[in-house]
Amino acid sequence: MHDAIQKLGEQFGYPDGLLEVLDELRLLLDRKFKGRLLSVILSGSAATGDFVWRREGDGITFLSDIDAVVIVASRESGDDIAAESQALRRISSASALFHVDVTVIPSSAIANIPHSFQAAEIRQSGWIVAGCDMRHVFPGDFRPGSSREAFFLNLWKPFLFRAVCLRRPDLYRQAIARQMMDLALLASSEQNCCVAGHRQRLEAFEALPEGHPLQRDDLKAALRMAYGVRQGQNFANGQLEEAQFLCLRAALEFLGIEYGAGSSAVEPARIQALLDPRPPRRIAGEIRNDLLGRRCDPAWIWRRKEACAGAALLDIYRCRREGIRLEPESNAGRWLGKFSGGPAPDLSRDDAEDRARRSYWEGEQRLHPGAIRNRDWVEAIMRGSDG
Repeated sequence: MHDAIQKLGEQFGYPDGLLEVLDELRLLLDRKFKGRLLSVILSGSAATGDFVWRREGDGITFLSDIDAVVIVASRESGDDIAAESQALRRISSASALFHVDVTVIPSSAIANIPHSFQAAEIRQSGWIVAGCDMRHVFPGDFRPGSSREAFFLNLWKPFLFRAVCLRRPDLYRQAIARQMMDLALLASSEQNCCVAGHRQRLEAFEALPEGHPLQRDDLKAALRMAYGVRQGQNFANGQLEEAQFLCLRAALEFLGIEYGAGSSAVEPARIQALLDPRPPRRIAGEIRNDLLGRRCDPAWIWRRKEACAGAALLDIYRCRREGIRLEPESNAGRWLGKFSGGPAPDLSRDDAEDRARRSYWEGEQRLHPGAIRNRDWVEAIMRGSDG
């Protein structure tokens, strides 16, 4: 096993199973790029000590993603490298919350690395697992729009995992906790401050100065609960959902969006105004994905689909919270239809949540055809809720 991976495990107390996956990934990338590999940088929760895993019987279940950035001395673009590894595919099937995400950056494209929160986090806390230390090529400054986009993209994860909340309550609770922790991310990123890692963000949140709009005891307690879930503590679903809505409302109001009792639906345009313009490379990727699906709708591609999906879910949450039954032709259904590129689902029926999940997943597959992470979980979403 590579020394850098061994040191990572020693510093954060990671299990051998995770270290073996990382070493397998390192060897896979070395074979793939045959001498052109300049640097492999682990990012995200695995690099900051926040990777979530559980021992279950004789095995280990991973509840966080593995994110890595690879810099290669060529113009070659990155495919889904992890899909080439039988070992990684086998381990990935163990949990719907585990996914190996490898981003390949050709050396010729270093100057085009976006000024995002993710890039600043890699520069600050990335862990070198192979090659030389190239963290310095990542921008240290970023625009808040990148973390706002992550916040709106993560809105759907707990809602999707409600489909399996009875059979796998741990997955549902982890998804809620992860979304709640985004409030701490927004608190720092809106001040153009990169705080890497969930524990560090919680500490920074609790140290917010007097007068800060998020400096509230109830929000601190909610985030401590979320971090506790990440560490293996158990809370009732209802208790977590109350805290989740509290954090969601606080985050939206912090971004200037009125939300909650008596508020009207949040229009997609309001969300879109908070996001950065998409870079040309991302637009090109979406066009490619749409063409691979043998359909290409320019109007669909140029819209901010994330804004439509986010606005739809916010309306579903708001109405559920207030006990309001959505109309057959609701705003949420119409916006989900725009996101999926298909018909607007009727969300007035008893199976409204299942219909919303299916419509969202159709749009997600259109944007990211390779996004299926766990077949059983996806089938559960398409089949309907287990409770």
